Amino acid sequence: MMLAEFAFHSGLYLQEEIAMDVYTNGLVVVDRSTLLGFWQVVAGAGTWEHNKAKGRISHVDDPLYRYLHRIVSTSIKARDHIREWFMTTEVFLFYCLLYRRSCALAHGLAQYFASAHHRYERGFLYGGAYVTVIARSLGHLSEAYP
Repeated sequence: MMLAEFAFHSGLYLQEEIAMDVYTNGLVVVDRSTLLGFWQVVAGAGTWEHNKAKGRISHVDDPLYRYLHRIVSTSIKARDHIREWFMTTEVFLFYCLLYRRSCALAHGLAQYFASAHHRYERGFLYGGAYVTVIARSLGHLSEAYP
């Protein structure tokens, strides 16, 4: 499946959006200094752990940001445990969201799915809701399936 097809079948983009800037010009990455500068806005200076390339969610004062982090860390960038860390990819997603930059969301989700077996000993894949949406879009599940 091509990335554009994945973007549509996953429900992240409408078919007509595949040809629009929101899809074609979406950011895949921004430079490290931009992300660190953004992290300082969200959590304050000196709170990023450079040696680990992550920051603690407890340094984020805004409860809305902490709530959104929880959503991201349990869905599109899901992981089994250790949700107290704001990982670099999550900072990137927040940067795009809060500064209204279009990001290549389908690319990030496809990359997550493609690399899940490398991150976990037993290859856990979080994001079953996306799998269900894709299966339904491809006609493998009926609308009656819960």
